[in-house]
Amino acid sequence: MSDAVESLAKQHIFNFERKNGRKPKDKSGKGYDIVSGNRLIEIKARKKDYKTSAFFFISEAQHKCLKNEKNYYIYIVYNLGSKSPKMKIISKSDKFVVKPERHYRIKFNKANWNKIKPLNL
Repeated sequence: MSDAVESLAKQHIFNFERKNGRKPKDKSGKGYDIVSGNRLIEIKARKKDYKTSAFFFISEAQHKCLKNEKNYYIYIVYNLGSKSPKMKIISKSDKFVVKPERHYRIKFNKANWNKIKPLNL
């Protein structure tokens, strides 16, 4: 992810968290990007939309947090190249497959991806 895309996504997340009464703090490099209230948030961002299914990679540190931290969330910010960016919030309760590859790949099938409500940013 480019620095510009990541920075834009982070701005959206900070605004979203503040609107929801939390106080986000940048904590990059510990397996997550932001601490906001009791949430540990990893951000995944892309300029385009996910059309049919979604997958993204996480590091070993992020995978450990996903497995071990009950308040670990992955905020997927997408459509950043448009006037209507969107976000989906992923938690342990969502149905996805984690495959250990060079990094850990998280994949949603179309039905499970579509069950997660997109939020306008």
